[in-house]
Amino acid sequence: MNIVPIEDSRGFRYIPPVNVDDEAEIGQGTFLGPFTQVASGARIGRQCTLGQGCMVLRGAVIGDHVKIQFGVAVWNGVTLENGVFVAQGTTFVNDNTPRSLEPKGGKFVQTLVKEGATLGAGCRIGAVTIGRYAVVGMGAVVTRNVKDFSLVVGAPARHVAWVCKRNHGEQRFAHLVFETSGVGCCPTCGQGYQMKDGLVTEL
Repeated sequence: MNIVPIEDSRGFRYIPPVNVDDEAEIGQGTFLGPFTQVASGARIGRQCTLGQGCMVLRGAVIGDHVKIQFGVAVWNGVTLENGVFVAQGTTFVNDNTPRSLEPKGGKFVQTLVKEGATLGAGCRIGAVTIGRYAVVGMGAVVTRNVKDFSLVVGAPARHVAWVCKRNHGEQRFAHLVFETSGVGCCPTCGQGYQMKDGLVTEL
């Protein structure tokens, strides 16, 4: 069955039913899957894709060209920069000390996922910063900041490799190769990188 999305007057498309508050900000060309909820005070950029059953709460910020697969809740205090990919089953934690009888009153921890990062299926993301083009492996539990271009796996998540920013259409991310001078490259596309003081940057 071919379901044609409905064009909202605000410029985004959706497949009903969805629940979008009037004061939610949603950019041009963004697509919302069925049963998606977007609260007042939430901000979603241009050309994003949110799969079925996603929830974006007040105070959440989503940049442009972000892809979020089905069933993910983006809570208050979570910021996803441009080009972030969030796989199904990802969980963001915005409260490190929850108590049912002692609500926080809107005081939640902050989570920042920087440009181009990838969050694998079923991972758990705490009050951390995920670096540019970093990759969090499937099922990882992230309790510490992740550096740019770092691949982390496991529970708790640990660094295992540096990866290229590009997707080369292969079954795994290309691991960067560095010389003793700190200069390196992607063996697949040749993109250059520099490692200095434990940090990786593009050349």
